[in-house]
Amino acid sequence: MPYTLHTEPGGIICRFTGDFSDEMLQANSEILKHPDFTTFSYQIIDLTNVSTFSISTSAIVAIAQMDMQHYDSNPTHKVAVISTAAMMKGLNNMYLAYAQVAKSGNTWPSQMFTSIQDALEWIKA
Repeated sequence: MPYTLHTEPGGIICRFTGDFSDEMLQANSEILKHPDFTTFSYQIIDLTNVSTFSISTSAIVAIAQMDMQHYDSNPTHKVAVISTAAMMKGLNNMYLAYAQVAKSGNTWPSQMFTSIQDALEWIKA
């Protein structure tokens, strides 16, 4: 699962290609450890070029826990996920459920989109 990280004023975009796998843990860690993370108002996870989804439940749980450990450093951070795959909606809902448990109901606002234009509109709202 190759991925690229691109920072821009106010946020970070992570684009994945190929298989969406447990390597998401590494990408998530890089995002959270970015020196400007506390100033980012958003992150976009772009999965439009992902062909298969092999990420495990344990990786989703770990990502949710990792994110919620950083919640207090940036509580208004938004997460936009871009994908046309129906499976991704279920994976995103699983992430949100584990994140809520990890942070007693507090989570970053997160939404699914089918285009980057729609995600950017939501981020700016």
